[in-house]
Amino acid sequence: MRSLFTDLAMEAYGALAQAERGGIETEESESGGASITKVRILSDEAAKKMKRGKGVYITIAQPELPRMEAEERKALSKQLAKCLSELLPKAGCVLTVGLGNRRMTADALGSRVCEKLLVTRHLAGMNLTKAPLREVCSITPRSAWADGA
Repeated sequence: MRSLFTDLAMEAYGALAQAERGGIETEESESGGASITKVRILSDEAAKKMKRGKGVYITIAQPELPRMEAEERKALSKQLAKCLSELLPKAGCVLTVGLGNRRMTADALGSRVCEKLLVTRHLAGMNLTKAPLREVCSITPRSAWADGA
């Protein structure tokens, strides 16, 4: 097997020979011009070949993102939310971790997303709204670069 230098499961899957793909399922679809690829690693042997843990890996690719209109971006956001909701358990607290460097545009998504989340863990047990709120925790690691150190 070739050495894999990608963090995308779909690219790692594509690098495997057909005979090495046992224990891995893929699903491809398209929505609003975006291609969605789901790779499910089902066995320990497949996880070893893919150099990833067992689980579901989703890649949404939209090459026109920088040129998309607001309504198109909103539709893409809904598709992303749908994909994420498929990964979450139906109940229980959710921990979000905003990885990345907020001072580097290409790496700032993790911390920017966490800044926009409604964190509700501290409200557990309080009935403040008519609809129950899902417990959400969030953490964004600080890097030495964050304070100019």
